Amino acid sequence: MHKIDDIDRKIIDCLREDGRTSFRELSKKVGVKEGTIRLRFNNLMKEKIILGFTSTVDERAIDLRMHALLFIKTKLGKAEEVAKKLAQMEEVRFCAITTGLCDIIIEMFTGDSETFSKFINKKIASIEGVLEAQTNVVLKTYKVNYIKSQNE
Repeated sequence: MHKIDDIDRKIIDCLREDGRTSFRELSKKVGVKEGTIRLRFNNLMKEKIILGFTSTVDERAIDLRMHALLFIKTKLGKAEEVAKKLAQMEEVRFCAITTGLCDIIIEMFTGDSETFSKFINKKIASIEGVLEAQTNVVLKTYKVNYIKSQNE
């Protein structure tokens, strides 16, 4: 396992802030040569410390206005099986097995209340092992992917 040092942490912090930062810009910010950045970056990728890059999208701009968190209870021993099925659904952006009052938490997006209702009453309800789903519609978001909300 790769031991993370201060240089690696600085690289990771810069990339968390802006995943498109060039090696040249990283070298200036971190204070090491560009070749060192390239080597460190490649090692961080190889060791699966940096897992990849993604775009943060305003889901409302692409007609996905219903944003909700679902807290799902499952039959004993079924959480893993249920989570795998949930994770394959296109509406689901985040899926995790948890401890506490529920077994699984998902974050999901749909276009409107009708498709949201169908998602809950048809897709979720049809998964064997689901006992209960508590839904919480998100009213306002303040932070996504470690980016502060632009509408403050």
